[in-house]
Amino acid sequence: MSFNYWQNFEENNYYHLYNRSINGENIFHSVDDYRWFLKKWNKYFKNYIDLLAYCLMPNHFHLLIKIKKLDHALFSSLNLEESVSANKFLHREININELLEDQARRFFSSITLSVNKKYNK
Repeated sequence: MSFNYWQNFEENNYYHLYNRSINGENIFHSVDDYRWFLKKWNKYFKNYIDLLAYCLMPNHFHLLIKIKKLDHALFSSLNLEESVSANKFLHREININELLEDQARRFFSSITLSVNKKYNK
């Protein structure tokens, strides 16, 4: 039996997201790093995703999420977004999956760059 690990995000569905660092190196070195990660998460995803549970460990993390329903409140919050992908989504040029993939790319790049800079990697 084959399983597709790269499923598309769909509104009102639940997902388990996880990621780990390269070579088992720590992502989180202090309590402030954990807080900072969650703050960044909210910056990139609070308008689109409900974070239901999380487990952040020094070199990896697990997140249980639910994609928000595509309703008036979501579209109103998107109007305040300044990202290109949010604008494209509002104009129906991309779907919710493409929007969330772009947000994830931006989020993970931000995390990687910040950790590398902070810890001289």
